[in-house]
Amino acid sequence: DFVEDIKALAEPLTLTTIKLYNEISENFLPTPAKCHYLFNLRDVSKVFQGIYLAKPKLYEEKEQILRLWFHECARVFNDRLINIE
Repeated sequence: DFVEDIKALAEPLTLTTIKLYNEISENFLPTPAKCHYLFNLRDVSKVFQGIYLAKPKLYEEKEQILRLWFHECARVFNDRLINIE
């Protein structure tokens, strides 16, 4: 099991991921040039699938889980974005 500090992040990370998903879905709409900008709830589940694979012995600090969460969000959402604009 994870330490209590990390368990306490479950709700804030969930709410933040949903907010991030909503923002991305509203601001990055698909166009003919960017037809891959279709986001759905499966993307949210992919973020948490990556986190669920974390081994408690390797993630004992809050900062480590936050870095993992950021990595998973970047992997799921940021990898689809094609330019900085």
